[in-house]
Amino acid sequence: MTMFAIKDIQPNPFRNIDHYPINKEKVKALRESLRSTGFWDNVIARLRNGKPEIAYGHHRLAAMKEEFSPTHKVDLIIKDLDDQTMIRIMANENMEEWKHAAETIMETVRTVVNAYADGLIELPAVGQKTSQNQLRYAPSFIMGDAPDAIGRMGTPRPYTAESLASFLEWREPNGRPRQKLVDAMMALELIEEEILEDNDFADLTIFQARAVVEQARASLRRRETTAQVHEKQAEAAKTPKQAEKVRQKAQSVREEGRKQARAVGKAVSRGLKEEKIGYRSAAKVRYDVDKPQKKPIWIDDFTERFMKYVSSFLDSEKDKKRVEQLDELIKNRRHMSDRPRANLIKVFRVVARRLDNYAGKLEEEQRNPKQLKE
Repeated sequence: MTMFAIKDIQPNPFRNIDHYPINKEKVKALRESLRSTGFWDNVIARLRNGKPEIAYGHHRLAAMKEEFSPTHKVDLIIKDLDDQTMIRIMANENMEEWKHAAETIMETVRTVVNAYADGLIELPAVGQKTSQNQLRYAPSFIMGDAPDAIGRMGTPRPYTAESLASFLEWREPNGRPRQKLVDAMMALELIEEEILEDNDFADLTIFQARAVVEQARASLRRRETTAQVHEKQAEAAKTPKQAEKVRQKAQSVREEGRKQARAVGKAVSRGLKEEKIGYRSAAKVRYDVDKPQKKPIWIDDFTERFMKYVSSFLDSEKDKKRVEQLDELIKNRRHMSDRPRANLIKVFRVVARRLDNYAGKLEEEQRNPKQLKE
């Protein structure tokens, strides 16, 4: 045990007070306890530049600062703690205080990734067979980004949800990363992409944060589908000028997607904070905010191309080879075994029913345009 003046005691350097706020009610209760018992309890710290950095006990330190003078001395247990241990202790303390708070979980994950990017800690190595689209490179949270943006240590620092889960010991009984970790990483990805902000997740539980992320991502995916259609059109364009024009359409659609995803995410966040909606009704907010255009810009072109593709199937002129083969099969049908014949008949009828089903839906929407759904 070593005595230190309160004014010299430093917090855990990895604990961001802005994102891990001190609970005033807890400090008040601790002050009352100090008055009646004077009990400080044993707190572990390490020495840095001659001053102690506590690994945990930040509420107790806040209570001591309010209750006693800056020169009042308390006992600390000094140990040789590395950054990795300090971060783990900080994470455990925060989970005890704010185990369901989205901000706290996100900041814990952010702290670990930044420390890894700075070379202060090491994470378990990523398996050689890990798919590129599952990788992230510290300090980034964007999944699948190429490692050309070299980390702060001068070399790529790859990681996955699994490697973070191993470091923090946030695993489900089946070994998979806990859902709160995955949700935090997805939220941080949206923040890095400048679609949402930290404030959009403030005062939300991690479960509520998942609703914000899911609905914002759904809005993005909707536009991404359209953008990909344009990119395929660009590949098939007859001239470079036409290709560039279509690529610009794809870019415009993606920018619109970002704008709408931002609006959806903020609307869901606001509704949850105001307790006007719950997790299940978050999708309805997206439908209301992210209403489809009266006429999606891709729809006529896609309809025309798909119609040509379907109408050419088994056309005696446009699909001559397949028609000849099928006609030959029909001529020799008496030589077919019973099972292949029955299976082929079944396939023909299933395909016919599928197309008839789609035709019926088109006719229904045509008769009742007010029932048109997204």
